[in-house]
Amino acid sequence: MHVQDKTILAAAPATIYARLNDPVRVVACASWLKQVQVDLKERSYTAIIPFTMGQFKAQIGVKLWWVEGLPDERLRLEGKLVSGGTAVPVSTEITLAPYADGHTEITWHIQAAVPEKVRPLVAQFVGDTPQRFAAAFFACLQESVSDSSHLSP
Repeated sequence: MHVQDKTILAAAPATIYARLNDPVRVVACASWLKQVQVDLKERSYTAIIPFTMGQFKAQIGVKLWWVEGLPDERLRLEGKLVSGGTAVPVSTEITLAPYADGHTEITWHIQAAVPEKVRPLVAQFVGDTPQRFAAAFFACLQESVSDSSHLSP
């Protein structure tokens, strides 16, 4: 399964990159995550993502590691999603590119190695959830950047 999208934030790539490397800000902008644990030493996040579709409810455990970062340009995370005893490898890449008037274009990709036999069910269950979560996350991140730009040094 592959999901990708783009957004533009009103801040320079260096500012966005710094925010994405700040665990407190990342967790604050991911309110849908539950039982979040941050391990600064191993640069990882562990959390639960609750999903509901009609009467069907599921919890997916996620653990992501920051595995690569090119300052002001790209972040790459790898990890796994765990539900019902099944672990699915997942990778995420966030690319930052300068855009007009001091803005940054952010392109994000999520790749999950969902077994082929359950892909249609997973796709139906997940739907547009990654896009909705990303939109909420980046809106919060924009607010964070905007709020801090008005603070006195």
